[in-house]
Amino acid sequence: MAAIVVRCPNCGTPAQRHLLPLLAQSRTECHRCDYLLVTCTRTGKVVEAHAPGLSAATLRQQLTEPLPVAIAARCHA
Repeated sequence: MAAIVVRCPNCGTPAQRHLLPLLAQSRTECHRCDYLLVTCTRTGKVVEAHAPGLSAATLRQQLTEPLPVAIAARCHA
């Protein structure tokens, strides 16, 4: 199961998206803020979701951190 690096929609830091073809699911998870979204790839319906709240100070600090080099290279290509 290969992971695709995406931005976390909850906190903006790099997160991982796993495509699970045998289950027809996509799983996006962020280990920084504990965000989780599992969707059905056939219907787009949400199977499971968890998105904790963040304080403004935490969010501001996380958004000012630079992207890893590999991600930054893809964004500017």
